[in-house]
Amino acid sequence: MLPAQARPSYTSKTVFDSFPWPQAPAQAVVDRVVEVVARVAGVPRRADGAGDHLCQQYDSVRQPGRSRLRDLHEALDRAVLDVYGFDPGEDLLAQILELNLSVADQEQAGGTVRGPGPQGLDD
Repeated sequence: MLPAQARPSYTSKTVFDSFPWPQAPAQAVVDRVVEVVARVAGVPRRADGAGDHLCQQYDSVRQPGRSRLRDLHEALDRAVLDVYGFDPGEDLLAQILELNLSVADQEQAGGTVRGPGPQGLDD
């Protein structure tokens, strides 16, 4: 077992640091993700005010039939695929691995790579 100081430690600010981020997303698709995330985040707040707990809200996503929360999460999935430029009909794990390898190569060559979050987007 690794000593505590050698083990990875993730926080809300570092959990995605090792995850490859889109390197050249268009601002319009980034804005779409932000908009859908705000809508998803608003659903639990409104439902909680009505007495529904978060677990009850997400239980409804697993049930058959229409679900506003499911529709929003599907919209978020599409928006994220657009930001990455991924083809939903192809192997998504292969696409993220390809991006990860590309970013690692670029970084190893001394190039600049975009880290997590929306900072520095200029498209």
